[in-house]
Amino acid sequence: MFRNRLIVSDRIFYDSIIDQAVNLGERKNLLLDCLDSFWMKVFFPKPDIVIYIDCPEDIAFSRKNDTPDIEYLTERRRLYITLADKYGWIKIDGTLPLDEVAVKIKNTFYNQLSILKCQKL
Repeated sequence: MFRNRLIVSDRIFYDSIIDQAVNLGERKNLLLDCLDSFWMKVFFPKPDIVIYIDCPEDIAFSRKNDTPDIEYLTERRRLYITLADKYGWIKIDGTLPLDEVAVKIKNTFYNQLSILKCQKL
């Protein structure tokens, strides 16, 4: 249905998974392992490109006004890094100035998109 179409999405899917994994506590790996399940892949196909903007918790906390405490960010960052490493997500340094982050995202996206186009030819 979505073959040969470009779909751009924000972090909502992975953010929801990670948020629920944190809520599960010791059983969080049960949920994270479900990302590899047949049904998850059917309903939520694996993206060709995932760009993860990583930022240390203390810096992220200083930039946000909707986060209860730094521990909230610590566990979530750990899980994001785990998924990024497991699935080969592209990491961008979120401590860079915003304009540099934007350029890196754009360049990374266009580079990866051209690689994907060549692979599908």
